[in-house]
Amino acid sequence: LIEAWSDAPEQNPPNVLHVRIIRAKEVKAMDWALLSTPKSDPVCRLTLNDQTQSTKVVRSSVNPVWDQSFVFNCHKASDMLELLVQDEDRFLLGAVKSHDFIGKVQIRIGELRRGPHRRWFELQAKDKASM
Repeated sequence: LIEAWSDAPEQNPPNVLHVRIIRAKEVKAMDWALLSTPKSDPVCRLTLNDQTQSTKVVRSSVNPVWDQSFVFNCHKASDMLELLVQDEDRFLLGAVKSHDFIGKVQIRIGELRRGPHRRWFELQAKDKASM
């Protein structure tokens, strides 16, 4: 969910993008067990230019609810926000982590409607993620 973004002339401080990641539904199950339902441990990584932030990991879910807010500085309408959803796996009591790709979407900031609004984005495969 992209909540809002505000525009400012180039000479002023950067524009501000407020992003609220509420949830995902029916993400790909990446963890399989013999006697249980397949699940994932999804995390959403948000990247805008050189700024990266991340949601918490939701354990054992294909319908994660994060409900977390993030703020980014953005300078141009052509800036791209990338939302990357991955399955996090932990090994050796959490000392080692690995991430499996679930899906991503890239959103051009200038194509977002100004002001608060809700919008779903469909996760795409690695080669089809630009919007």
